[in-house]
Amino acid sequence: MNTLMQREERDHVVAVPFKSAVEAHDPYFVLKRDVAGHLGLSSCQKVTVAIRMLAYGVAVDVVDNYVRIGKSTSIKSLRRFVRAVVEVFGEEYLRLPNNNDISRLLAQGEAHEFPGMLGVLIACIESGRII
Repeated sequence: MNTLMQREERDHVVAVPFKSAVEAHDPYFVLKRDVAGHLGLSSCQKVTVAIRMLAYGVAVDVVDNYVRIGKSTSIKSLRRFVRAVVEVFGEEYLRLPNNNDISRLLAQGEAHEFPGMLGVLIACIESGRII
């Protein structure tokens, strides 16, 4: 399997749980029909644009043609996606690590031959620096 296909498969596996959770949390992401009966943008389009902007750090112009979504809708999707992710996953993921987390992260760092990874993370958290 080539690198592009591997990346697309990985991106899909990562995005699906977020897409489902965001759809359940915010009706903005649910596919709807407009007053004329035409289908609107899918949740997949809205979530994809938000994830791509966050993951690759790119501007709206870069993703609007790929996803076929307007700039204002891309920005709105990004804002609502971030808000939904924080509200749904914030308590679990946006917190300081506990002892179990630290043990798991140290083991993962060792397994990937990257010892000290956690020390860098903790130093950044304590100093308030983002790297």
